[in-house]
Amino acid sequence: MTRDTAPPGTDGTTSPPADAVACTGLTYALGDHNAVDGLDLTVRQGEPSSVWP
Repeated sequence: MTRDTAPPGTDGTTSPPADAVACTGLTYALGDHNAVDGLDLTVRQGEPSSVWP
């Protein structure tokens, strides 16, 4: 698979895509146990992503 044009923000002529999702210091607890503690996450528009609960 080839791409005819560079993605936004990589060719120097366009600004980077905006954040689609951003969180800072995320904590996810299961009962008394922190499964996630202090996660910083940024996903830009157009980036593939997956988050499992």
